[in-house]
Amino acid sequence: MNQEIELVKIAASQSPAVYELMMSCLDYFSHWQKQQPTIEEVEHDLFYDLPPDTDLADKEVFAVMKVGQLVGLIDLLHDYPQEETTILGLMVFHPRVRHQGLGTFCYQQVENRCREKGQSKLRLGVYQSNGIGQKMWQKQGFIEVSQQDSPQGRLLVMEKELL
Repeated sequence: MNQEIELVKIAASQSPAVYELMMSCLDYFSHWQKQQPTIEEVEHDLFYDLPPDTDLADKEVFAVMKVGQLVGLIDLLHDYPQEETTILGLMVFHPRVRHQGLGTFCYQQVENRCREKGQSKLRLGVYQSNGIGQKMWQKQGFIEVSQQDSPQGRLLVMEKELL
């Protein structure tokens, strides 16, 4: 699989293609969004929205390319909420490429990238309503460390130590 898959760092200038991919993944986003976002909202949320006291230099957004086609997105924020911890903010794939091992392959690339950046822990949130996502992250070695209530539902915070 790795010969046909490439993770490419992207910027906001790719927002139209990113938006098209996101609109093909509405099943994924329905766990927390009640209405379809605009292209401007997608661009802002993916490329510019940061927690307080963080820097855009610590944010990386990757396009997952399969034979030259955009089939997924990965969003990372390094050194948050503490040094040497990366938040995996988003990892989503077009429905036609799911359940083919792509997620596992890309997640391994995420771990490698985090190690390259000197990170020792990965952290993510998955909505309680997303049972498939919970199982996937548990299979990758993540454990639940806390829960948070939000207007969109209960968020399970999960972490994994990188060895």
